Amino acid sequence: MLKEYIDKLNQDNDEELVKLEKQMKKAVSELESAQGWLEELQKENNVQINIFSPRNIDDQLEQKMQAAQSKVSEANNQIDYIRELIETHIKKQKEYEILLKEAEEQPVGNSVKKEPEEVKEKDSEQIIQFLNEIYRKTEISLALLNSDRNRCKSELNEMKRMIKKFANEIENKDVI
Repeated sequence: MLKEYIDKLNQDNDEELVKLEKQMKKAVSELESAQGWLEELQKENNVQINIFSPRNIDDQLEQKMQAAQSKVSEANNQIDYIRELIETHIKKQKEYEILLKEAEEQPVGNSVKKEPEEVKEKDSEQIIQFLNEIYRKTEISLALLNSDRNRCKSELNEMKRMIKKFANEIENKDVI
């Protein structure tokens, strides 16, 4: 019963992570759009500054540039907020995994020793869960690639560490 409850919490957390990843992608595209708009306005401003060029000066260009800068900062703030939420949910997921392992290790009244097929099924579920986590981190890294290269690099290094740790666990257990 406890195991099912933890599984339910973990599934809800996974669904929320998927929603947050979609929000992250949307926020990153909004950021890219706002940055493109700002760059176009800056180019237009540079052309208007050229004193040798007889062109009409847009009086509202400065206001447009401020609006574009405001959109860029809003998008950055939204990305940071979503990133914090994603990190929180990833921490929750790890906590649920730990709780699930503890619940599985606790002896229950007349517990029978697990059959090898059950062990293999549990191990294959862990592998699938691990691959899903790596996939999510890859999506986050791809989203961060254009906006925050240092954060992207740290996510990739974290994935590398996780893969190495998981490979060592598999070697020690002889799972496959």
